[in-house]
Amino acid sequence: MRTRHLDCTRCSVMSPLPILRGALAVGVLALASGCVARVGEPVAYAEADYVPATITTYPSTVYEGRTVYYYGDRWYYRDGGRWAYYRHEPAPLYRRRAYVQAAPPAPRVYAAPPPYSTTTTTSAPVHAPPAVRVR
Repeated sequence: MRTRHLDCTRCSVMSPLPILRGALAVGVLALASGCVARVGEPVAYAEADYVPATITTYPSTVYEGRTVYYYGDRWYYRDGGRWAYYRHEPAPLYRRRAYVQAAPPAPRVYAAPPPYSTTTTTSAPVHAPPAVRVR
């Protein structure tokens, strides 16, 4: 009876074990490297019909060399003499939006108005200096 060895060059039948080991090693390396292939959509934009006059006071950042403003769940930017917005939010702007929305609200501290008074409060009465006669 003939004995088969796993990695024997004398046997005529090759064992599948070395091939499986190689495939397993390649699979582990691919997973460990963190490689991810993505097919990205081109960034599409649309012209804005309405932009508030105060849009420049809303949260903003610089993306692709232009200032973009976050208003009404969209990122707006000026394109020449018109305004446009991104139809699909680009990943860097999504990360920025998550940061903006997570920020605590600004404190709203209002000072109480002074109490209303009908009399003037002064420490001492003010009088004019005595008159001097001139000839």
